[in-house]
Amino acid sequence: MPLALAACLTATGTGSAAPPGTEKTRIDFAQRYRALQHGGIVRAANSAITCRRAVDRTAESCARARGGLPGANDDFDMFYVDVDDDPNTYNSSTGEVRLPPHSRVSYARLYWGGNLRAGEQKPPKDNGRVLIAEPGGAYKPVIADTPVGHRVTDGADAFQASADVTRLVRSAGGGAYTVAQVNVAKGHSKAGAWGGWTLVVAYENAAEPLRALAVYDGFDATGG
Repeated sequence: MPLALAACLTATGTGSAAPPGTEKTRIDFAQRYRALQHGGIVRAANSAITCRRAVDRTAESCARARGGLPGANDDFDMFYVDVDDDPNTYNSSTGEVRLPPHSRVSYARLYWGGNLRAGEQKPPKDNGRVLIAEPGGAYKPVIADTPVGHRVTDGADAFQASADVTRLVRSAGGGAYTVAQVNVAKGHSKAGAWGGWTLVVAYENAAEPLRALAVYDGFDATGG
């Protein structure tokens, strides 16, 4: 049974921080951000884990699956993506925030999550923390500022967390952001190994149409 979480934004910044370690098996979907402004919403995202080798003899090779041919996570032994040169991180990946010229960031929120159970079982104590580096910058710790969604179902141990990063993104602007230390398991299981992050950015730009912007988020099981 898949789990889903939609990205969220708020116009005024961070709300009340959740107590450390707060987790919920279900978080109601609700509006996190709304604004009537000239501008839009963009996203940057990437995976924290990728295929290493096929374990199903009928599956495409890892290289061919990465190239776009059909494949499922449970067809492969999965291992961490690690694009930085930092020996203190075991996973890291980069995504680009593409803002139109002369835009001002009105809100930004980082989401991350994954499966804690595959070929190994990761402890949940680090679910609510990651590292982020802005374009040309060094890593900075990010701590979840709302309850972390965490649920064990159908062989998976899934979680999702998020935090307000408006100040950082407003200051740094567009470009390549790197996120590291997403707490996900490597290996293989029937449920598959997965994990990654999404950075959601709302912006104002006088050259764009007036738009009603709204983003909702939550955490729950989907499907039958």
